Amino acid sequence: MPSITVREARDIILSKLKPLPAETVPVAHALGRILSADIASPIDIPAYTNSAMDGFALSAAQTGCERPLSLAIAGEALAGHPFSGTVGAAETIRITTGAAVPDWADAVVPFEKVTEADGRISLPAGCVKPGANIRTQGELLKKGAVALARGRRLTRADIALAASLGLASVSVAQTPVVSLLVTGDELVAPGETCPEGKIFDANTLSLQTLIESAGGLCQNFGIIPDDPKAMSEALDAAIGTSSLIILSGGAADSKADFSHQLLASRGTIEPWTVNMRPGRPMRFGMLNGVPVFILPGNPVAAFVTFLEFARGALLAMQGASEIWPSEIEAVSECDIKTKPGRAEFARGMVRFEAGRILARPLTNQSSAALTGIAQGNALLAIGHDESIRAGDCVRVQLLASLLG
Repeated sequence: MPSITVREARDIILSKLKPLPAETVPVAHALGRILSADIASPIDIPAYTNSAMDGFALSAAQTGCERPLSLAIAGEALAGHPFSGTVGAAETIRITTGAAVPDWADAVVPFEKVTEADGRISLPAGCVKPGANIRTQGELLKKGAVALARGRRLTRADIALAASLGLASVSVAQTPVVSLLVTGDELVAPGETCPEGKIFDANTLSLQTLIESAGGLCQNFGIIPDDPKAMSEALDAAIGTSSLIILSGGAADSKADFSHQLLASRGTIEPWTVNMRPGRPMRFGMLNGVPVFILPGNPVAAFVTFLEFARGALLAMQGASEIWPSEIEAVSECDIKTKPGRAEFARGMVRFEAGRILARPLTNQSSAALTGIAQGNALLAIGHDESIRAGDCVRVQLLASLLG
């Protein structure tokens, strides 16, 4: 069976995916959803010219700014309560942060720069310049300009921006429903008694949280026994309701690994594996038009292959503009052992020192050792043709950015 590169696998996977339809949801429920259309601002931001601080509004051009000034206070403007009167050439108004600046004013002088007494203010020469402390209408965002672009995954800041535009709802991709089937006669659910020869199931919760972090809704089928009939029945139940199916376990070629055989008999399976560590046994196929990932049973291999492939597939189906893990460059603190032609995703630590980003792999790189994921903060992504020595540049994927 041929073994292909990470990029080749990603390209093939993308070619098999179909975008999910759009739906309209309240802005209050849109956190983490992916926009299906640009949001054009319906208003200017700021909506009106306003004061950037508490102080006094005046016409710097009219009063002059090269001599001391003494101005009478003719009124006040408060946020939500504009000043509607008139002022003379030697007058000013008190104004609070966010209050509308009258058309005749072109500057705001802060309270601390003036002396106030008997209904007047005095200020020294040169302390007032046109435009000072004023936020002009539309300076941040013009009406009709794109405020949030299609394909953006909405953050808390984006939700706040949408609310500031007066939007009650937004158009987003439908949430993908992901059926999760974890196989293994050796698996025992956490909290139950674990007999000798058995292990606690880590993949169900691990993959469920990863699915949710990629915007998916996990349909958890629990632990499936190593029995083709049981797996086939679970697949039957999953097909009609799933945007994507993930199987964990049974990806390899041993006698007990039947997941890929079952997928090949009922649908199609790609005739390749990926030349990578961990996760080489990962398989991908289609079943009744639904994409199916068969991830390795080893917990770290399942974790890594989800991040490198299944996560991107879920984001792509939702129309995300950024789907594959983002990478930054760091300096390797040591030699990293690699095998020619094989991509490596080493669990590691990244730290910042003296203006540099430094990275090193953890000692234990076993695909079954979840301690490496728990103790590390990054994956060191080493390409198929790379050899890393101490001091070389190495690309790293920060786990915090992938799991948020």
